[in-house]
Amino acid sequence: MNSFKLHFLARVSFLFITVICSIQAQAIGWSLCQTVTGVTDSRSSSVNGVIISTYPGVTGPGGAPCNAWMGSGTLRVGIGLQGQNADTVKAALTLATTAYLTGKKVMFYYDNSGGTCDVMYMSLGGYVGQCN
Repeated sequence: MNSFKLHFLARVSFLFITVICSIQAQAIGWSLCQTVTGVTDSRSSSVNGVIISTYPGVTGPGGAPCNAWMGSGTLRVGIGLQGQNADTVKAALTLATTAYLTGKKVMFYYDNSGGTCDVMYMSLGGYVGQCN
């Protein structure tokens, strides 16, 4: 994949999910730089979204791993969660797959107040390029 496409995807990553947050600010924040170790398209299952496995992994309440029921350090982008719809979930699948295939690190803006750690934004390379 050429650098123009990666640069374009990095810029689009900020725009692909637009959400108005009504959750307490302390429960929402950016992850550290993460390597995507797996992407599961679960749009046709009860998850109704995309499951993204990461390393070193993201944490939920009290530092516990997110989504322990799916494997430590996973995040979820699901239809109807954090303002997501079918288009934003499809974009998340594309972006996560790109990160997985290229090895480019990502950062996630997510709600860690519950155990599921639902994603609002993803940023290829970090939101200000700190994962390059």
